Amino acid sequence: MDDKFTALLKRLETVTARLETMEAAPLAATAAPAAEDDAVLPPFVKAFDDLLSNEVAAFVASAAKLTDTPEVGKQAALLKQTFEAQRAMLALVAKCKKPTDAELQEAIKPTSELLGQVQAAVDRRSKAFNHLQAVGESVPALGWVMVEKTPAPHVNDSWESGEFYANRIIKEFKGSNEDQVNFAKAIKQVYVSLAAYIKEHHRTGLSWNPKGVALADAKSAGGMAPPSLAPPSVGGAPPPPPPPPPPPPPPPAAAAAPPSDGMGAVFAQLNQGEGVTSGLKKVKKGEGLAGRPIPMPKKAAAPPPAKSAPAAAKPPSFGLNGKKWEVQHQVGNKAIEISEAEVKHSVYVYKCTDSVIQVKCKVNNICLDECKKVMLVFETVVAGIELINCKSCTVQVKESVQTVTIDKCDGTQLILNEASLSAEVVSAKSSELNIVVPGATPEDEYKEHAIPEQFVSKYDAKAGKWETLSMAHSG
Repeated sequence: MDDKFTALLKRLETVTARLETMEAAPLAATAAPAAEDDAVLPPFVKAFDDLLSNEVAAFVASAAKLTDTPEVGKQAALLKQTFEAQRAMLALVAKCKKPTDAELQEAIKPTSELLGQVQAAVDRRSKAFNHLQAVGESVPALGWVMVEKTPAPHVNDSWESGEFYANRIIKEFKGSNEDQVNFAKAIKQVYVSLAAYIKEHHRTGLSWNPKGVALADAKSAGGMAPPSLAPPSVGGAPPPPPPPPPPPPPPPAAAAAPPSDGMGAVFAQLNQGEGVTSGLKKVKKGEGLAGRPIPMPKKAAAPPPAKSAPAAAKPPSFGLNGKKWEVQHQVGNKAIEISEAEVKHSVYVYKCTDSVIQVKCKVNNICLDECKKVMLVFETVVAGIELINCKSCTVQVKESVQTVTIDKCDGTQLILNEASLSAEVVSAKSSELNIVVPGATPEDEYKEHAIPEQFVSKYDAKAGKWETLSMAHSG
């Protein structure tokens, strides 16, 4: 019995060794080409590396110089990581054939997650809000990889949103702080260069490799890993498989019936040798699975989407915080008055609904953020007033204002008096903006003017440039 057990154990060890050898052989065959692919990068990956080491690096360096606002440097570092994630994805593009939309969505997931972190870094209460918003509004440009045919215009459109805030930085610091101005210019250069890169290397969409492997295969082989994480090459060919073991001795004629379970049953099956297949039914060619439908696993029914609980309403607040009057989460309050503010104070109105706010003294600036059906009446603002993401809001000037900025607002009505007619009104991505001005004489009624929302562009061949004119509005 000991000799039989030893012989069977040797057979098991031999089979195990052969299986391990067969498994190692494909790994050795594929490891060397992976290292070879990393050594020869396609031109569009090298060009993206140049963008990273030049424009993106210059922007990160410009952000690091703004030491009084470290949040700007942190956001810039996140932006760099987002570009690096896109570079890893472009390395896959060089190796893979065009995937399905679902596979592409999965491939850009690392980039999308970092993009969300860049946008989440925007803090409206930061004194560097314009810096953070310039980056946060323009970073969706990296979604160009999902745009077919003409992806470059997507970058330009995204940059236009960020450029609004970059221009505000230049306007505020020009001639007084060149580091701030250089920051605004550096972020612009990143997206100008990205658009130029796309026009040169991906004019009609990502340059997938028609002879490449499937995207899923490349990812499972470590295609998304950085070059430093590439698997080491395996030198030398695998050793040849060992010779087959000698046939086992025939079982004794009067052998006792083995037990039906336990290790004895296993050894008995192994000792049958070729006889182990004698009980199998022979199948003729053409029979078997060829004519049968292949059973497909049934997909589990998707659970019904969980209903998200409504966000708890935050309590309303109103008061002076440092040099800022904060009016937040007011609903249906028609009697909000600020009458003790100083000229150095600012007013910040956030997420108020169906309320009336009166500022009865001169302040530095006023900001309405994510408000709905709010009426603001103020005396004088030194710097300017700003509306962001507001709907159906009305602003009335009783004395004077220099600048009114309206960004991403719908249904805004601005009522000016005689002294504020020279105010500069800057609007972007807004609709239904109407400005009401007094008549020619005190007896005349106020007159309402609709600000154009549509524009017509024509190319001037003589001047070599485009000319854009607003569509005429009646009244």
